[in-house]
Amino acid sequence: MTVVAEDELEEKPMSVVICTVEGMTCGTRVNSVKEEAAMVPGGTDVGVGRARGSLIVEGGGLVEKTPVMAAFREAGYVVAGRS
Repeated sequence: MTVVAEDELEEKPMSVVICTVEGMTCGTRVNSVKEEAAMVPGGTDVGVGRARGSLIVEGGGLVEKTPVMAAFREAGYVVAGRS
């Protein structure tokens, strides 16, 4: 185990993209959305909320909304940005 002093930790910028994805009506579609989101460049964590149709992609650097939304539109989903 490696122990790093708090003052040696480097702050890394974090970005979050939140979108609404229509059509996530079942577990299969939720899994499909998760798989698509996992391929987003720079994305490190994905959250999907079926009830509200929400998609959250977090990244340890810059995650841009436009490519995220484009990837889902290309996969056949209707997507709207929220933040």
